[in-house]
Amino acid sequence: GPHAMVRSKVEFADTEELLGRVPKVNGRMFVTMCYKHSSEEWQHYNITMELHVLTGYRSLVGGKHLAVHDVAEVLRFEGYGFKESYDSLFWTSHFNCTADRISQTNYVDNSTAEFEGTVHSEWSVDPGAVRFNLTTTFLQGSGGEVQRLCYSFRNEPPMLYGSVWLKDAKLDTVKAVAGDADVSVLNYQKKLRLIGHTPRTYFADQDLEDSLDAQSLNDTVRWALGNESCDENLAHFVVGETRWDGVTAEPQTHNTTVLNGTTTFTFTDPSYAGKTMTLCYKHGDEPYHMYTDFTTTVRHVDAINSTYASTDHVVAAHAKTFLFTGDGLAVADRARFLFNGTTDCTDEGSVALLVDEDFEDTDTMKIVAHGVGRDELAASFEFEPEMSGESVGLCYRFGNEPYMYYN
Repeated sequence: GPHAMVRSKVEFADTEELLGRVPKVNGRMFVTMCYKHSSEEWQHYNITMELHVLTGYRSLVGGKHLAVHDVAEVLRFEGYGFKESYDSLFWTSHFNCTADRISQTNYVDNSTAEFEGTVHSEWSVDPGAVRFNLTTTFLQGSGGEVQRLCYSFRNEPPMLYGSVWLKDAKLDTVKAVAGDADVSVLNYQKKLRLIGHTPRTYFADQDLEDSLDAQSLNDTVRWALGNESCDENLAHFVVGETRWDGVTAEPQTHNTTVLNGTTTFTFTDPSYAGKTMTLCYKHGDEPYHMYTDFTTTVRHVDAINSTYASTDHVVAAHAKTFLFTGDGLAVADRARFLFNGTTDCTDEGSVALLVDEDFEDTDTMKIVAHGVGRDELAASFEFEPEMSGESVGLCYRFGNEPYMYYN
């Protein structure tokens, strides 16, 4: 008949050649239609279509694939045809944009100011419609899942951009390999195990590494004196081993790399005794983030003094009481002595023999309070006669820490 309707599906390839050829007007791209009637020449019609495209993105604060838990991650997107009042976007943990948006974390558009779910996002388009900033914060309960971007231009169905993804990076737990995570002893190395979200594989061709394993992300740790900043008033430490007196060949540093989920450090500055440090963690290329729930307090024995007579001499088979001074000493700490000139507190064969009423932990002294209304700590002990003539050195144990040697 004289009138007919023809349906045609058009898909424009997102190529640099196309983007370079199509003229832009105020950050927008338009094409007009040409139609060929059978064998006739192509005919131009003044029918205009706007092309919308997202060409790339980057992070303004760190890496573009990591967002630290409870810290705003700002991403800058570039393209053509963005309009905040008509477009919409949201993050999804699925591989499509068709499921219920509320179940896919937050939905962001011009019609709501309330956000539900586990990811809070806000966005703003720059004048010119060629770029916009998206600020995303992972909230409680996101569980380390990877979120992918769904974007809808105007009234078009939302499109999944699988290459645009964010992983929630969070330090969940800090455990000590030996002792307690919140205790450090001056001049003695501490090793902590840092536990975060479980690594998963989300794409067949892309293995997303755990944000705490540092095999590819190079996570690092530093300690802040206090809990105010991860950039100022930082504690020095050494990474390697030190002698009991603090002598070490290792250089002082502020930062140490996380290897296989663990970090080691030794505080050697005597002024740190009694101070509490707060953990600062750097996930990949993100800025350092302060985890105020994870702290460590530096403990140290300064001296022991006899309550009477000489501190340097003890009579075998006669009880003697020593007063302990230092930082972080506590009732129920323990102490024992070594002989044979060793400084290795784990050498059970060199532990001096004591007369002790504690049958479960023999040859040790239990630290107790001394006096009434005083905060001095003391231990009373009695050497067996077999120890006569031996020179001994002190091993002190802070709570659950290993025994540490003091000359």
